[in-house]
Amino acid sequence: MYLPGNYKKACSFDKMLPHLSNWTVSASPSYSIPVNHCLSDAVGSNSTRCSLHYSPPIMILVCILNALKCALIYYTALCVKDTTLVILGDAIHSFLEHSDFNTENMCGSTLADFNNQKWQYARFPWDPQNRLWWFQAASKRTWIVTMALCKISLIVVGVLLSQTIKARKTQGLPTDIPNLWKQGVGQVRAYSLIGGGFKIFNQTTGFLVCILFSNMFQIFCSFLYLFINGLLTSVLVACEWANMASHKRLLQVSFPVGIQRSSYFLSLPLRYAIPLSGSSILLHWLISQSVLVVQTAGWNADGSRNYQYDASRVGWLVMGIIFSLVSGCIIVLIVLLLGFRKLPRGAQSAPLVRTCSAAIVHSVISHRKIKRLIYYPFSGVSLVGMTAKRLGTAASLLLTMSHHRFQGICIDSVFFWTEDF
Repeated sequence: MYLPGNYKKACSFDKMLPHLSNWTVSASPSYSIPVNHCLSDAVGSNSTRCSLHYSPPIMILVCILNALKCALIYYTALCVKDTTLVILGDAIHSFLEHSDFNTENMCGSTLADFNNQKWQYARFPWDPQNRLWWFQAASKRTWIVTMALCKISLIVVGVLLSQTIKARKTQGLPTDIPNLWKQGVGQVRAYSLIGGGFKIFNQTTGFLVCILFSNMFQIFCSFLYLFINGLLTSVLVACEWANMASHKRLLQVSFPVGIQRSSYFLSLPLRYAIPLSGSSILLHWLISQSVLVVQTAGWNADGSRNYQYDASRVGWLVMGIIFSLVSGCIIVLIVLLLGFRKLPRGAQSAPLVRTCSAAIVHSVISHRKIKRLIYYPFSGVSLVGMTAKRLGTAASLLLTMSHHRFQGICIDSVFFWTEDF
């Protein structure tokens, strides 16, 4: 597969034609052996040697882990009877039914107050907030960690791409897009195998090392999906909270009662969950077509198998790496652009709570009169024209059930209730 005497240049029929009359094999820098003629024999074709290869130990391990996962899912779904707080609606529903005295008389506190350990009764001046961005809906640490991991992953892929292109140039192979496109994805060539570092292992160990190496990129991709999903979840919780401050909305809970809404099937709204899951599936497939395990088989001159020369290698495809890099950049760019969206206008008057349970519970008032209203649409209204201290819309709840009106007002850390039935 390489030019005789030169194990860096890939061999092809076109490159051999000019040397038919003076074909020599370089045995050493000072000695060459001329080739007079070639002999060929009718041996088996690789197309007739197709077979299915799999590892029984790995297959057994995968089956055991999947069975354990199914058992845990079954146990969680059918045996765990405790009330779960999975989404924002579950938390609000629970906090409306059960008071939390740790945050009592702390209305108007924001997430920053709890992060700064301000767990005491206090008066805060009410400052109307400017329009908030999606960047502010998640913590700086979440944004920095997620974007840093994405950037590191893209840099690693970019370095691998540059090394593969450099290797092709060393082998005398074309690196222009038309020729790379002809190579395709998922089609391994003999000159696109990584073998040097894996030759130190025996056949079994080398096979396992190749599997771990080729699949570690899939693991990184899965972790990045979890980080991006968590980032979007934090942002969309803030959007849901802000919408409740300005519009009457039914609570969205895991187990709806009455006319309550059910939770999203994929934890995110479908308009975000479907593109995110679809792009993740596409990226996983592209990675599988970029770096993959290749097992080479040894054959004798008479066509019999020579298992001594069997080996495992890692194959790489340039076009697959390019597509993976471009897809990853597009996903990260879209997430960054979403950060420039503005939160709903209700976020200007509602305290920013994100996913902090303490910040949520202090804004939700438990009262015997309103426990029966949690199954109906409700919203928050801000206090206007009064000298109250820092009041969030979620802290002064306006719940509407048919023609009934129930409003709570927090003034100087004391709750006053007005009813209009």
